[in-house]
Amino acid sequence: MKRMRRWQWMHAVPIMVLMTWGFSCSGPANQVLTVSADAAEPLPELGPVEDFDARPYREAPPPTRPVLYHDAPEALLLGRAGSDRMQAQQGFRIQILSSRKKEEADRMAAQAIQWWEEERERGNLRQVLPRYDGAPPVYQDFIEPYWRVRLGDFTARATAQTVLPAVRDRFGSAFIAPSEITVQ
Repeated sequence: MKRMRRWQWMHAVPIMVLMTWGFSCSGPANQVLTVSADAAEPLPELGPVEDFDARPYREAPPPTRPVLYHDAPEALLLGRAGSDRMQAQQGFRIQILSSRKKEEADRMAAQAIQWWEEERERGNLRQVLPRYDGAPPVYQDFIEPYWRVRLGDFTARATAQTVLPAVRDRFGSAFIAPSEITVQ
């Protein structure tokens, strides 16, 4: 629908006022319509008052709580969204090697995996890491120009401090390094 412009409104308003005034002044105000009693038709007989019983037409009350159907995952509904996924965060790892030679880093990573498996079989890691039963957390990163071999996914420096003496027994120059870690 088009909008009326200002000049159109200026012409439309007086016309509407005149029409209203003209319709209200059409005919005498004291004219009364009279009907003689002879000419009137008799009114029809009215029967007894009708009773209506609405009981058969009652509807069930609406449910107090609507039923919702959705396709959201169960973990999201229970507030555990992402709890089964691996997530990256800032933490600590124990660095055991930094070298420019990839072969040396590969050899050291293999030794670190072997050491981790031996320590786990002996039960030494359970004392310091009671909940760690996964694959050996040995990481080989290339940050130009060095290959770095690091152990563990520690969220707190204090936890890394408890494991460091055992790692230093095998890898003498080990130290704690801040790193982005993967946790579940």
